[in-house]
Amino acid sequence: MAFPAAFRRLLALPLVIAALAAATTTATAKPAKAGPFQRYVSLGDSFVSGAYIPHPRPESRGCLRTTGNYPTVLATKLGVQDFADASCIGAFTHHMTTRQDEPSWDIDNPPQFDRLTPDTDLVTITTGGINIGFMQLAIDCALASFGDPLGTPCRKKHTVDGVEQIAKRIETAAPKVREVLAELKRRAPKAKVVMVGYPRLVPPSIGCFPTVPIAFGDVEYLDGLQRKLNTTLAAQAAANGVPFVDVYKASEGRDACQAPDVRWIEGVIPSSPTAPAHPNAAGMKAVADLVHKAVLAKD
Repeated sequence: MAFPAAFRRLLALPLVIAALAAATTTATAKPAKAGPFQRYVSLGDSFVSGAYIPHPRPESRGCLRTTGNYPTVLATKLGVQDFADASCIGAFTHHMTTRQDEPSWDIDNPPQFDRLTPDTDLVTITTGGINIGFMQLAIDCALASFGDPLGTPCRKKHTVDGVEQIAKRIETAAPKVREVLAELKRRAPKAKVVMVGYPRLVPPSIGCFPTVPIAFGDVEYLDGLQRKLNTTLAAQAAANGVPFVDVYKASEGRDACQAPDVRWIEGVIPSSPTAPAHPNAAGMKAVADLVHKAVLAKD
């Protein structure tokens, strides 16, 4: 499935491209010593791959994986010797078991589950956000806000015959996520699997228009959808006996409206190297710390 044109334009922002150009040096994580896990596989979408956060991985296959993403930081903290990062920008749940080919982006990513082996002993996964079109939603809300900054233009756009459509997509994605987790456990039966949620983009209300261009009336709407998404993912994880790291809850007071040295996620126009509306380097490190605690916790 091709990326929406708006998504392509957003990722092509000069500021983001400049950040990519500045991150030309490749760094490779080299754990100092062996830890409790020997083979770790990372799965997921752009909230995992860490697009534009220094430094890009040469084997990224167009997926914009970087050494600043949370799995790489986690692998280093755990002292993992065999680490495979299969995450990719724009990955839907079905890309866990099917190829992700996007010639216009030079993406040629095998099914992410192909990296799993019977001896894999740790897997982290973040998935489901692309299924509901979260990036497109953020773009829609940003564009609509300038025409009605005090109203709810984004909610109105995504409400058809009185039914809010994004919430319906979340409900549709739920069984797909459950199936993904079940198949993951089948393919890597010895692995400790941890599902990682999504960070909050905006505060619960008010927001900070125009710094983060979301209409005042849409801030609560967007935050509510993020909360619903994470709650739904947590329920699917629980149904499969998989621990869930609630990044949404942990990122309270760390949204894109906060000061640059406080926030874990950037707005539509990033002030530090990352994709728009995605975690920055500080956010990735914070997520790695959260997942580290979950990974070492006793079942």
